[in-house]
Amino acid sequence: MPDKAEKARRKEVKRTIREDARRKVRDSLPVPVPVLKAFFDYLDQQLESTACDNTLRHTQDFIRDNGASEEVLVRWRRITTATVIARPL
Repeated sequence: MPDKAEKARRKEVKRTIREDARRKVRDSLPVPVPVLKAFFDYLDQQLESTACDNTLRHTQDFIRDNGASEEVLVRWRRITTATVIARPL
């Protein structure tokens, strides 16, 4: 059975691994987290009142209204959408 020092060391290793994983995810995002949250909130609002038409219309509206980078955000959305659609259930 591990002693207190070993338990503390293991806990620190797990914390470091979690922080590294979170940092990698944040670094891979196309825009800062607050902008991404605003983007998803905007999409949720739009899709409550209009059905999804499988276009980038709402994404492009958000970009135009918020000055986000169209190239980066559209490319990221296409990649993530394709990944979600291709994932087996």
